[in-house]
Amino acid sequence: MYRTLDCGWSDDPKVRSLPRDGKLLFIYLISNRLSHVSGIYYLPDALVQHALGLPARALDTLWDTLSEAELVLRDTAREIVFVQSMMKIQGRGEKNFRAAAYHLATLHKSPLIKDFLGEYPDVMAFLPSGF
Repeated sequence: MYRTLDCGWSDDPKVRSLPRDGKLLFIYLISNRLSHVSGIYYLPDALVQHALGLPARALDTLWDTLSEAELVLRDTAREIVFVQSMMKIQGRGEKNFRAAAYHLATLHKSPLIKDFLGEYPDVMAFLPSGF
């Protein structure tokens, strides 16, 4: 799989203010094999720890750092992450909105879906009836 990235992702003041490992985690979140164009997807901590070589405690601290910077929200019970700017980084348009709407049904009613739709209300037009 290939991922298109806006080259300006690192120009965001929120990203620039992150420590080195925070930047590493952020770029991993927008480019790993489980990521979705929508930015909301299943991602277990064990996979992140293994991929980035981070101990659990360091990863917990980085999650807090990215959350405080308003870059990432997490549903730890369902192991769902929401990279809040990812859909903007990946691109917009009907194709991406349709993909996101379809993908939301796979997230086991995560409370992050409400946050996602608040950030990207255009996706609501593509949700299946009864969602």
